[in-house]
This record gives sequence, C-alpha cells and structure tokens, in this order.
Amino acid sequence: FQSLTETSDVSYRIDRPHDPAEDVTIAFDDPDLAIDWPLPVTSVSARDREAPGLADFLKHREG
Repeated sequence: FQSLTETSDVSYRIDRPHDPAEDVTIAFDDPDLAIDWPLPVTSVSARDREAPGLADFLKHREG
C-alpha cells in the first residue's frame, strides 16, 4: 500500500484465523494493472519485489 499522509490506519476484515499458505502477493508494478502510484515507490520488501504479475498468478492458480 501507499499512504498519502504522515500516519495511516490499516484494517483487515477476516472471517477465519490467518493461514500463511493462503497469502497472495501481486507485483505492485505489474504493467497489466498500470497502477498510477501518486508518489514514488521508495520501499519494497523482498517478497513484494519478487511477486508475480496478476496474469502469472492467475495462470498458476488455475493450474
């Protein structure tokens, strides 16, 4: 995510206990999504840097 203010609150809605095996990461800079980030991206975790694009994620998910 990208915050446009000095402080931010993030809320997640969950309906069952967290299972790391269900975590999903999609590339923040996927050209197919073409997200116009309002600020320069300055910090990206290793996990997010290595994330697949949406098309690759869907292809592997559908098998």
